[in-house]
Amino acid sequence: MEQFLGAIVGGKLADRYGSKRILVTFLVIGFITLTMLSFKPSMVMLYILIAIAGGTTTGTQIVTNAYVSQYYPNEIRSSGVGWALGSAEMAEYSLLHSVGSCWI
Repeated sequence: MEQFLGAIVGGKLADRYGSKRILVTFLVIGFITLTMLSFKPSMVMLYILIAIAGGTTTGTQIVTNAYVSQYYPNEIRSSGVGWALGSAEMAEYSLLHSVGSCWI
């Protein structure tokens, strides 16, 4: 749910205030909330921080794709955004499996 809201709110704010400003703001908010998660917050605060972190990170990805696609030529626009999404997914997949195997 928070990812859905992050994407919609991020898109609306990017249309109004500009993509660069919203990307930097969302990245800073995401960094702060993810850092705060390491301080063992209460259960309620934990859920709030996870919702904010999830919304800002997903919102950042959606706004970044829209922002980057403006600078690709029409002929390769879908390929450029597809490569960006695919490489991010592969990095996430490999990181999760390398870290997850260390914890087992």
